[in-house]
Amino acid sequence: MPKCQVSAGAKTRLPATPPAPRSAPWGVLGLVTAAQVSTAFISLGVASLIPFLVSGLNLSAAEAGLVGGAVNVGMTPTGFLAGRLTDIYGEKRILILACLGTGLAIVLSSLSASFSSLYFLLIFTGFWAGAVTPAASRAITNWFGASGLGFAQSVRQSGITVGGLLAALILPRLALAANWHVALISAGVSGGLGASLVQCLYREPRRNVSTGPGRSPDGGKGGGLRHLVRGRNIWLVCFMGLLFVGGQFSLLTYLQLYLKDKAGISLHLASIFLSLVILAGVLGRIFWGALSDRAFHGARRPVLTVIGSSAAAMALGMLLVSRVTPLWLLALMTFILGFTAMGWNGVYVTLLSELPGDRNNSATTVGIGISFMQLGVLIIPPSFGFLVDVRHNYRTSWILLSCVMLAGTILIRGVREGTRSGTVGRAEG
Repeated sequence: MPKCQVSAGAKTRLPATPPAPRSAPWGVLGLVTAAQVSTAFISLGVASLIPFLVSGLNLSAAEAGLVGGAVNVGMTPTGFLAGRLTDIYGEKRILILACLGTGLAIVLSSLSASFSSLYFLLIFTGFWAGAVTPAASRAITNWFGASGLGFAQSVRQSGITVGGLLAALILPRLALAANWHVALISAGVSGGLGASLVQCLYREPRRNVSTGPGRSPDGGKGGGLRHLVRGRNIWLVCFMGLLFVGGQFSLLTYLQLYLKDKAGISLHLASIFLSLVILAGVLGRIFWGALSDRAFHGARRPVLTVIGSSAAAMALGMLLVSRVTPLWLLALMTFILGFTAMGWNGVYVTLLSELPGDRNNSATTVGIGISFMQLGVLIIPPSFGFLVDVRHNYRTSWILLSCVMLAGTILIRGVREGTRSGTVGRAEG
């Protein structure tokens, strides 16, 4: 223990707070990622149960699209609020409430007997789930320096796809063995587990460190939240997120149905392909985050441009799928589509957290982005399904999906990234 320094006529100085161990940020990353997995198991698990919900509740393709995105609709009003509350009161309280509330809400959803009751209870589930990403993002921003932030945020965001992957592997099998009601109740348990982990193991840093006097992306020094929301950068990024997430959830909602109808494979095999897409998304998020940190020295825009253009091309490639397509080629195509169309989120959240130029508003800007992009889930997947219902095929829908990803790519090209002040340093424990 360091000795107290005493000099004549001077007061005794307390020992300085020791810095956090080097391993502390990685422990925080693992814990926060686990909490993200616990709620994503619920929010993305709904998409994995779409075929069972369609048959159990007699849903049309358009209604299936609405159900698949209902959780995200509930996230729309809460992302910004949760982000602001996180910046004011800290991430631990918000994470605990978000995980616990998401679990309890999905258990209530399991009691639904009609499309309308299920839809509104899933929206209520999203009300709680929308608070997870801003709080978890703030935790990572507080513990990691700027040089590794993209990788750390992408690993945390990969927790969403890991949760979706586990849900795709587990929940359909529970629904086959019992029914979709039991599957949703089982999903609710994961929310309670996530809340328990955060309550028992997470501790907030004693102070939050500013990123320093680097210039904000819109010019000027800092400028605060009000200056940020009046600039064009945040809205270009938000509209890009709206389009990209709409494409992502269209893929999650309709891939199984498309492969079953177009490729002629069984529902069981289609669920395996969905798991492959989600696994590709996990790997993609980590890869693209590391690429933006290392190869592009912290620049996020070029990576998002590559992701969006690649996803647009692969969406058109899905038009070539038929009953004679070899399974290995089908697996390769779906893997690339998942690697891109589901691999962008970590870089996106990192860019949002960096827009203010300081960490005091990082959760708020992430919350704005998370809230706004949920509109894409509300609009784009149901439009995909509506075109399927009207055209009686998926051709126009895949073209729409390609155009959506391309439009998002064009928007992100207009974003100006600010200069970075280099290594930020960890928060002290």
